[in-house]
Amino acid sequence: MFYADFVLSKKGPLSKVWLAAHWEKKLSKAQIYETNVDEAVTEIMRPSQKLALRTTGHLLLGIVRVYSRKTKYLLADCNEAFLKIKLAFRSINNPNPVLPTFTIQDIYGEFGDNILPEFDDEDLNHAPICQSRLDDITLKEDVPQKFEYAIGGDDDTVG
Repeated sequence: MFYADFVLSKKGPLSKVWLAAHWEKKLSKAQIYETNVDEAVTEIMRPSQKLALRTTGHLLLGIVRVYSRKTKYLLADCNEAFLKIKLAFRSINNPNPVLPTFTIQDIYGEFGDNILPEFDDEDLNHAPICQSRLDDITLKEDVPQKFEYAIGGDDDTVG
């Protein structure tokens, strides 16, 4: 198997990504900020040594976790900046305005909120040229109408 010891070393190019995949809480905010996602993805795509598919999967998980934490930090910074701007420009008439905060769920909704449009058979049969018709890619089953099972002899046929 392709064992990539350079990934597990403390000074390796993907060490923080590996830690993010396995011990996400161990990385500090500063280490997350200094991790360059573009360089890490390039190193995974074109490694200096061969990597096993499983190792590549772990590293990609680490990339996703690093990127997720970076976006969470960015959202928190934006909310803080928004709050400070609102406080700086609040009017004298209303000294206690209600300031909204945003979350990812507020902006994009929950996962289940993205409902796909309904398609009927008519829409699926009139597919573009680059797609096959539904009849061409669906296997037809020939189900016999009458089943006969012999349980002990000729007298015990069922069906």
